[in-house]
Amino acid sequence: MKISSLNSILLAVEVIGVLLGYLLIYVPGFHVVAWVALVVWLLGCQQAFNWYLRRRKRALAVMWQKAGELGFAADALAGLAPQYDATQWAMSAPDYLQFLPAPAIVDAMTHRLDAQLVKREQNRW
Repeated sequence: MKISSLNSILLAVEVIGVLLGYLLIYVPGFHVVAWVALVVWLLGCQQAFNWYLRRRKRALAVMWQKAGELGFAADALAGLAPQYDATQWAMSAPDYLQFLPAPAIVDAMTHRLDAQLVKREQNRW
């Protein structure tokens, strides 16, 4: 999923919350509560999004670190996970992050790369 798509989803969720907050502002007796709820909603959405994005970036960085230890580039990753092509994998590199692969794919790739690292260590001895 592209980061711009993720941002669009967050924006839609925030807009829905803001609209509901504004509707509550016009209900008698809820003015202060509605403003407080609106601010809490916006801050909560932003914090949840930041947490989610940090978690995804951390998992992706671990995957790329293991790929680097094996000497794999985007082409090799595309061979291991054909759901994405080499360009998409290159766009998911931590220093050029413009694309976020699905979390399940990143986890599967990390486990696969980890197994190859263990196998390589066993073959050394």
